Amino acid sequence: MPKSLKSSSHREPSRDSRSGVRFFRHLLAIPATALLIAIVLVMLADGNSELTYQRSATAQSSTSTDTPTPTPTATTSPTATATVVPEPVASCGSSPLNGRTQKVVDVIVAAVPNVTRCQDVTATHLTAITALNLRDKGLTMLHTDDFNGLSGLQILNLGNSALPGYSGYDPSAHNQIQSLPEDIFDGLSELQTLRLDGNAIASLDEEIFDGLTNLQILKLDENRIASLDEDIFDGLTNLQDLRLNHNLISSLDEDVFEDLSNLQILDLWNNRITLLDEDIFDGLPNLQQLVLWGNPISSLPEDIFDDLSELQFLNLWGTNISSFSEDIFDGLSNLQTLDLGGWQVTSLDEDIFDGLSNLQGLLLSFPRVTSLDKDIFDGLSNLQGLGIGYTSIESLPEGIFDDLTNLTRLGLHRLGYLDMEKTASLRWMKIYSTDCRTWNI
Repeated sequence: MPKSLKSSSHREPSRDSRSGVRFFRHLLAIPATALLIAIVLVMLADGNSELTYQRSATAQSSTSTDTPTPTPTATTSPTATATVVPEPVASCGSSPLNGRTQKVVDVIVAAVPNVTRCQDVTATHLTAITALNLRDKGLTMLHTDDFNGLSGLQILNLGNSALPGYSGYDPSAHNQIQSLPEDIFDGLSELQTLRLDGNAIASLDEEIFDGLTNLQILKLDENRIASLDEDIFDGLTNLQDLRLNHNLISSLDEDVFEDLSNLQILDLWNNRITLLDEDIFDGLPNLQQLVLWGNPISSLPEDIFDDLSELQFLNLWGTNISSFSEDIFDGLSNLQTLDLGGWQVTSLDEDIFDGLSNLQGLLLSFPRVTSLDKDIFDGLSNLQGLGIGYTSIESLPEGIFDDLTNLTRLGLHRLGYLDMEKTASLRWMKIYSTDCRTWNI
């Protein structure tokens, strides 16, 4: 039997092979707060595979009324800007609902027990409402006073359950809010969850979230936001989950997140960010999950992750980074899942994973990397799942897995043979390769 892992062929990346890498990434992208990282690394050539990941268990319990994000059936871009159609307003006589957006009024009336007419809704009724679901109502705009009097509101959903290209998409029901009145959320001091995902919002007033001191979850993903004011999140000290993925953000002020001391999840994937300041994540001592996948980031400052001692999940796949400093992950002693991949990287330092003693899942996908150092995985004794996706590697050095005493899943891309005499510690591991051969060793 050969003494190393060798590929049966060496080919340029195909569309199917890139899909396989996406599937690897999909399986690694699980909640960072899970008690066990369950990674089943199987390469598939399914063009519809797409990365999804879930919020932490804490965030899930906070939003039990949320509809789960649907499985995508096609890749989508931020919602295209549509012509704003004025929303009809309600005529409710002397009721406090008079003059508000009709679709908002309909939902408010439905939330009041034993009331069927907007004319019968009182101010007392409004204060008792704790959740308002305006998802998929075909909203194009809102009026400043639409949520006045809802002082007990805890959950406000203005998002969409499905987007163009996703199963279940209904264009007639799709919310396409393009802008928000600057005082729209005034008086909602008890609000904990605010969903604005899947609209066509291009900009946000710097004071739009002022007063939302109890906000824990803010979803702004799948919009057309190009920039964020440095003070936009000031005062949101209880925010735990911030979703900004699938927007048009090209840069971030170094202080934009500085007030978010309780933030646990920060999602920035699929924007247009090219550079990040070394202090951008300072002030986020409780951050557990950070996703930067799909941004054209060209480089990362060596100290950018230094203050993220609680980070458990980090995704840096699909950037334009050409090299990683050997100290880039220093201080991430609690990291459990790391997803690395990109077209520009040609080599990895042998000490790049030093100090990641709690790492349980690792995905590497670098088409231009031709070799890995024998000692690159030294010290990763808690690693349970390792995926080596599309690379130009034709063989791996003997003993490269010897320190991985807890490894149970190994995914290999076009590396077909294993010398078991040299890898006795992996005897009970399942090994997968893209030619669909599986060994139960």
